[in-house]
Amino acid sequence: MKNILGVLFLCFSMTVFSQDVHFDKNTTVKLTEVDHYPEFVHRKVVDSLKNNKASFNAFMQKEIIKSLDPKTQSSFKSDVKFYFKIRLDKNKKLKVLKSNIKKKKLHEKFMEAIEKIEVEKLAQKDHKEVSIEFILPFKVKFNGYYIAN
Repeated sequence: MKNILGVLFLCFSMTVFSQDVHFDKNTTVKLTEVDHYPEFVHRKVVDSLKNNKASFNAFMQKEIIKSLDPKTQSSFKSDVKFYFKIRLDKNKKLKVLKSNIKKKKLHEKFMEAIEKIEVEKLAQKDHKEVSIEFILPFKVKFNGYYIAN
């Protein structure tokens, strides 16, 4: 009886674990789960940094800062610490899902800046392009444009 249960369990587990995971067009995965990070039009990095989260975050922060107008940049009186939950969809569009910015106009300016970033290639998981979600910590000292993670 134990042998029969053991064989049934083995067959069941082999069936469950041997199934491939299929990503349809609506599948969204976390950035940490992808095999290859997305590639951006203005981001040229060496291969060793392509899947480096710190390098990815620094690039995103720099692109956001470049896209903010000078009036918005000069409105900060002290260090800026925000976070953004962002989705990169199959259409290569970035969308802010959530942030901790309280001021509506400032939130809109950051959303515009993030959505301007041009995506060249989507992230890949198991050799298939996937939509991703990630949280971008954003910390900037605007005196001298010092960027930190």
